Amino acid sequence: MKRLLIRLLAVCCVVVNMGCHAFGPSTITPDRFDYCDAIAESWNAQLLQNLVRMRYGGTPHFIEVNSILQQYQLEVSSFGGFRFNPDGVANIAEVPFQLQGLFREAPTITYQPLVGEEFTERLLKPLDPTTLIYISQAGWPVDHLFEMCVDQVNGIRNSAITGLVNRNVAEENGTTLDPFQELIVILKAMQEKGLLDIRVEQEGGKIVLYVETANLTPEEADLVTRVKKLLNLSPTATKFTLVNSPVQRSGMEIAVQTKSIFTILIGLSRTVMASQEDIEKGYVVEEMLMSMTEETEDHLLAVYSSQQDPQEAFVKIWFRNRFFYIADDDSESKRTFALLTYLFNLQSKEHGLMAPLLTLPVAG
Repeated sequence: MKRLLIRLLAVCCVVVNMGCHAFGPSTITPDRFDYCDAIAESWNAQLLQNLVRMRYGGTPHFIEVNSILQQYQLEVSSFGGFRFNPDGVANIAEVPFQLQGLFREAPTITYQPLVGEEFTERLLKPLDPTTLIYISQAGWPVDHLFEMCVDQVNGIRNSAITGLVNRNVAEENGTTLDPFQELIVILKAMQEKGLLDIRVEQEGGKIVLYVETANLTPEEADLVTRVKKLLNLSPTATKFTLVNSPVQRSGMEIAVQTKSIFTILIGLSRTVMASQEDIEKGYVVEEMLMSMTEETEDHLLAVYSSQQDPQEAFVKIWFRNRFFYIADDDSESKRTFALLTYLFNLQSKEHGLMAPLLTLPVAG
């Protein structure tokens, strides 16, 4: 009899606790972080896969995660009782209590391929120079932005078609055979010394560049003189207007033409290091062929390949019977990946917020 009462009390406590305790709030934290991590990892893998696919002559394909709807269902039921002999309590019979539960998780995730107008808007349309300014104001190195995203400045073309660069000549000798590389080295030095101030004016929405000219050291004054001469700017002016144009119309303008994300992806795909066997068989794009033996000491992106599973990888994919990956200790490549993500999201067309479709069960 005592044992039976204990079981009955235990079942009652379980049912009461489940009925009084809200189950939903406890799922918010793990769900939010788990889905956030999963989306970030899948985006990195998708981006790397497209770079590798383009290296092998394929075309990029993107699928967006539009919405995530997570539903939980928890049902608990119990039954049991006593059977006794009406002739006396001495013949009480025990009927075992039973507890049944049902827990169901039903996530609804919607995907949308990037096609048509959205594909054109995000991949083929040149980047808005204002976007680059905002990223620069957030502290992003100006040389990294210009080298990766700018096609030409005041007629100085960015001739690099890959993510490989060679800035050591400019840094050591103050000059370079490539005027664009010389320009970004000077701009980086000026940014580090606080000589550049790029902002979007409230009136008119113009992008202006202020160059500090007062109280300069001889080294700083030399940087200012060199950048003005290189860009054919007025030697006495301190305020210049940045315009989206292929032609510089005066010494007060900085005419910039930007790349599209598609162009950026094509260039960066050349840094995927294919095996020598794939190169010899003609599987990869011939332009700027890079093998796994190439040096990548100074680079925007380096994608390695291996038949062994790389343990220290920031992101990796399996493609053509090989692993392609970015090393976890390669901060430059990881930064390039982050910038690509920012640009891809900022390039999206503005759409009105659409409420997710929510289906709720109706009790019969």
